[in-house]
This record gives sequence, structure tokens and C-alpha cells, in this order.
Amino acid sequence: MNTIKILNDDWVDRKYVLDNYPLGSKTYNNKVTQLDKEEYKEYSMIGKFGKRFIHKSILDNIFLSDRIPNRDQPHQVRKWVKKHKWDYFGNITPLDSDIDTNEKLIKKLFNLLKYRYPYLILFYSIEKNPHSNTLYHTHYLLKTKEHINTKEIISLIKQDTLLNEFLYPSVDIKTNSRIQLEPYDDSFYDGGIKYVLKNNISIGLLR
Repeated sequence: MNTIKILNDDWVDRKYVLDNYPLGSKTYNNKVTQLDKEEYKEYSMIGKFGKRFIHKSILDNIFLSDRIPNRDQPHQVRKWVKKHKWDYFGNITPLDSDIDTNEKLIKKLFNLLKYRYPYLILFYSIEKNPHSNTLYHTHYLLKTKEHINTKEIISLIKQDTLLNEFLYPSVDIKTNSRIQLEPYDDSFYDGGIKYVLKNNISIGLLR
């Protein structure tokens, strides 16, 4: 094990990992043992009082998992969302809908998408409508290996009674006022993720 002589922003400690990655102390302790392997000797160092420091370049390899955290751990769900790449960004603004209705609609939309695109992960966050204490809308992110045909999705929504009733989509997704879906542009950086994560009313990861 190397001993640190000079620290800079490329080296982080246990607290940084636990604050930024969706894992608890037990999982951290299990995973960090990988750093004792010969292949990682340049990426892990010991500082004062035996404190371990890890180079940022290998954090994802060691600590980031595809396993989705439980919904009853929203703080871990949020960290998971921040650490993963997303392919689509969208929202639904259903007509006169409460939280429960928004959850039913986004799960319906997810099931439609999942039927057509088997490898799909959807994260949603429900937000209160401006100037209303009782009505809500939903922002969502999609992770998929495939290109999503938005016109096809609109056609599927029209065939679903519940979705069509609350979203009544038009043929061109760009002209829809109650449902949006677009590629997650790299120019968003993490702005789109932060926007979706800004609310605490109700969140969920669907897979």
C-alpha cells in the first residue's frame, strides 16, 4: 500500500464515497477490499492515522452498481440516478391530477414502453403544479439501449384508455402540451438530472 505525501482533489475518502454513491457502510467495507489487489495499488493510498484515500478515476468501477436501491431508501435512489447516464428526458402534465393519478399514469407509460423496449429503466419525480395546492405533474428520465420512436409511443398511448383520457396526445410529440419525450441532450450535462431530482413529493425507479 502506498503512503500519501501530497493530496489533491483527485483523491477522496470513505465519507466522499458514502455521500456520492448508493451504498451503505457494510457494502463499502466489502467493496473497498478490492483496492488491496495488485492492479489497484496505484489508486489507493494510506494517509495519516491509517485513513484510506482513493483515486476518483476508479470509483465507478469499484462502487457503482446497476442494482437499483429500494424505494424506501430515497436518498440512495437519488444518488443512483445522479451516477448513471440517461438517454431520454420527459414529463407528463395530466389534466387535473393528484399524486396517485400521476403515479398510475407514469407506471402505465412505463409498461407501454417496456413492452416495446425490453431494456428500460425509468426514474420519475412528481412535482406540484404552479399556483395549485392539489394538482401535480411528473418529470421522468429514461435509460435504454434502443432508439425510442416517439410517434409509435404516441400511437400506443392513444390506445390506452387511461393515458389517452388524461394526456390526449397529438400525433406530433413536439406539439403535445401534456406529454414530452426527447433525447437527453449532452448539453444538459447534469442539469436535466438535477431538475428532475429537485422535488421530494414522490419519486420512483421502475425497471
